[in-house]
Parts: sequence; structure tokens; C-alpha cells
Amino acid sequence: MKTVYNIPLDASESTAANLLIEIGATGLSLFWTGIDPMTIKGVCIYTFEENENIIAAVKDIFNTNCLNSQTHRSVTVGYNFKETLLVPANYFNPALNEEMLSLVHGQLMNVTIKSDEIRTKNIYNVYSIPTEIDLLLEETFPLSNRFHSNTKQIQTAENKNKLICSIFYDSIKVILFKNDVLEIVQHYKFNTPENVVYHLLNICQQHEVTVEEITLVISGMITEDSQLYKQLYNYFINIEFDNIPDNVSVEEKLQFLPAHFLRHLTTLASCE
Repeated sequence: MKTVYNIPLDASESTAANLLIEIGATGLSLFWTGIDPMTIKGVCIYTFEENENIIAAVKDIFNTNCLNSQTHRSVTVGYNFKETLLVPANYFNPALNEEMLSLVHGQLMNVTIKSDEIRTKNIYNVYSIPTEIDLLLEETFPLSNRFHSNTKQIQTAENKNKLICSIFYDSIKVILFKNDVLEIVQHYKFNTPENVVYHLLNICQQHEVTVEEITLVISGMITEDSQLYKQLYNYFINIEFDNIPDNVSVEEKLQFLPAHFLRHLTTLASCE
């Protein structure tokens, strides 16, 4: 397990703070916020090593940060595993969820199948979670609000011609809107900046979108002086950083981070 950021909440503030936990196959994030107005108070980001025992790593993170169901004002869990499928509401049938996911992602073993309704888009997000992970989160935070991160990001996204890319330590999440219609939500691993450019250009080609007509909106672990940004700028004409809203404040100890680094976590923490 690697620690990317370790800026935890002051323990004396925990009972008045909301905790967001986002977990996926490659890592886990802890994100603390206060209310009235929303204030970002702490963030810890961890990435898992290849072939690491994720359950043991997560338990270690929880123990290190003294996390349990009694220590916060509220707890929200955002699952960020890639095995997801969007189903139009008219065709949604819970009895077929596992079969449909298996057709797209292959045979799924030792998983729990869940679904979130996205009313603003009239679709359902069907997804799987490793059962051990789901049980651990349920046992540790029995009163938490749990959903898939994709659900909330889609729900709050504007229906405009945008290619939205959230950049993590070694993976990206891409959401494409074309002509006010949601086209794709996909997760990709990457090793080099060229990998990211390839995935984004390939999505544009597959969905018949040109780099001239689309706006690339980026957030997460990228800066203007990075090699990744320079590579993207070689191909995409319209690039925007997705910064946190003006009505969200950031505590001084976190202000060294670019505003777009924490954007997707802010989105998840803002959702009921």
C-alpha cells in the first residue's frame, strides 16, 4: 500500500464532520468535510500494491485513522469498481443484473450485485462489489449511505458536449456526453501519458466526436506542467480543469493542493 496524501482530520473535530470513503480495486480515499458552508477539512489517499490483500490493507487504514461508525457526524461510501453497466429504466430487471454484468465483464466470482437509480437520466447503474469489501464496509459503518461513484458523477453532470476525465494515481474514469446524451462511462488503467491520450482519442473516434467540438474536462492528479497535460494539449483544443465550486471552502492545510485535485471527491461528498 502506498500513501499518496496523508492530511487527516483533527480528531477533535470528527464528531462534527462528515466522512466520505471511496474505494475501488486500485485504492482508497478518505475525505472529511464540515457543513454550513461545506468545508474540506482533510484527505488521505492510498493506492494498493499489485496482488496486495485489499481487505487487510483497508482494515489497516481504518485502524490507523481510528475509523468506526461512532466517530463522525455521517459516513458516505462511494464504490469505484469498474464492473458497471448502465441500463435504461424501461429495460431494468433486477433478476437479470448478474447475467448482464457477466456478459459485459466476464464471469464474476465472490461479488455482490447492486444497482442505483439515476432518475435525472432515467437509467439504472448496475454494478458488482467484492463481497468481502461490501461486508467490511457494512459491518464497520452500518448506518452509512452507500452507492457507486459513477452514479453520483453522472447524476450531477451537465448534459453538454463534454469528455469528463477523472485522473487517479494509475487509472482514469471517463464520462462522455454527446448532443446532450450520455454515451459512455468507463474506467481504464494506464502506465504512461500516451496510454491516457490513446483511451480518450479512441473514445472520441468510436463515438464519432471530434476534438474540435468536444470540451475535455479534467480533474484529479494532473497539473499544467505535467507531461500528461502537455500530451493532452497536443490533441485536444478545448481543455478545462474541473475546479471545486466557489461555495466550497478549503482549510489552510489543504490549500497547497490544486482545486481540481479534489473535485470528484467534493462531488460525492455533496450528494445526499
